[in-house]
Amino acid sequence: MDITVEGFTSWMFKGLTFLLPFLVAGYFFQLYNAYTLWHLSFECTGQWQIL
Repeated sequence: MDITVEGFTSWMFKGLTFLLPFLVAGYFFQLYNAYTLWHLSFECTGQWQIL
C-alpha cells in the first residue's frame, strides 16, 4: 500500500478539522475554570474552606 505526500496531507487536514472544535471547546473550558478560580481567590481573603 503506497502512501503519497498528497494523500497524507489530505488525511492529516481531515483529522485536524475533526479535532479542532473539541480542542477549542476544551481550551474555553480551561479558560472558564481559570477565570472562576481567579475570581474566587479574591473573595476568600482568609482561608479556603469547603462548604
